[in-house]
Amino acid sequence: MRINFLHGLDDDIREQAMHDWWKDNRNFIIFAVFILFASFGATQYYKQHKEQTIQQQAIAFYEAKQAKSSEGFSDLAEDANGGYRAMALFELAQAQMNEGKTAEAAETYAQIRESDASVLIRDLGAVLEAQILMSSDIEASNEKLKALVSSKSPYMLTALELLAVNAQNQEDYATAQNFYQELLAQGGMAEAMRDRAEKRLTYLKGLGVLAANTTEGATN
Repeated sequence: MRINFLHGLDDDIREQAMHDWWKDNRNFIIFAVFILFASFGATQYYKQHKEQTIQQQAIAFYEAKQAKSSEGFSDLAEDANGGYRAMALFELAQAQMNEGKTAEAAETYAQIRESDASVLIRDLGAVLEAQILMSSDIEASNEKLKALVSSKSPYMLTALELLAVNAQNQEDYATAQNFYQELLAQGGMAEAMRDRAEKRLTYLKGLGVLAANTTEGATN
């Protein structure tokens, strides 16, 4: 009988303790449960929104590609983010080139160069920008190409070749030879690039010999 009484007393004490604990902590528990469900809901919403955004950007990219117009890519480049923005900028620059808008294309490649894309994408934008500037602003072209060389860019070999071409176009044959020699001293270049560099270097050396012989003949 006494044991049953104590057991009942223990139950009453536990029940009272639980009641008091719940009274003291219920607001916190309710808030914690609310936060849990709110976080889950926010995560699901974010995932759904992200998937929907990617789908919309993919559709916009496809439509702009089909239209073959710079306007669609221009709009997408403003609204999109991440990979689709970079793709849109590359396509926009190409469309601008096809429309004869070379200055605008150079500016678009500059946007890629200054973006938060990977270094591979940014440096490709810099190379293509410099390539356009070769016919309009050689100094600006050289500046961007030299930056790629000094930073050991993945496009360093291409930058050296374009620097040599710029020097050759300015009839600065000595500088062009130096760039070709620096290029040929690098390893890991494509066979076609090596072949071009060797042929142009041989040609430039021939010009040097011809110029020296001409000067010597005039002196005599």
